[in-house]
Amino acid sequence: MKYKKAMMALVTIALAAGVLFSGTAVEADRESDDVRAVIEKVNKKYEEAYRNKDAAAIASIYSEDAQVFAPLRPMCEGRSEIQEAMEEQFGMGVERVKLRILEVYASGGMAYEIGQWTATGPKGIVVARGHYMTIWKKEQGQWRVFRDMASG
Repeated sequence: MKYKKAMMALVTIALAAGVLFSGTAVEADRESDDVRAVIEKVNKKYEEAYRNKDAAAIASIYSEDAQVFAPLRPMCEGRSEIQEAMEEQFGMGVERVKLRILEVYASGGMAYEIGQWTATGPKGIVVARGHYMTIWKKEQGQWRVFRDMASG
């Protein structure tokens, strides 16, 4: 009898935990979907700014305390360093950058994005490609890039 009551209590706890955690997972999924839509828009702005060689517009996507880790380059910290690095990068023959999101997960005021990037030069020829991981944070109601790391 004691065994049966103990088992029923465990089953009840397990079911309650499942309901609680599944609700949290659904909320996180919904939040991630919403944040993904925002990130997609920001990524389009990045691509357009890159095409127009607008380093200031690209830097504005980042938080003031952002850090960027790019292949074969020293780490950039803050918007001004990011802007300078982008201005240098524009002289390297890349005309367009395309970002493709693979995954976004958001919770609270933080999110991460994993994706693929492709850089094209004259005549649309692919000159480089790789992957990236970006950490976003919400600042004053706006999502900004906090940490950005790419491989290539």
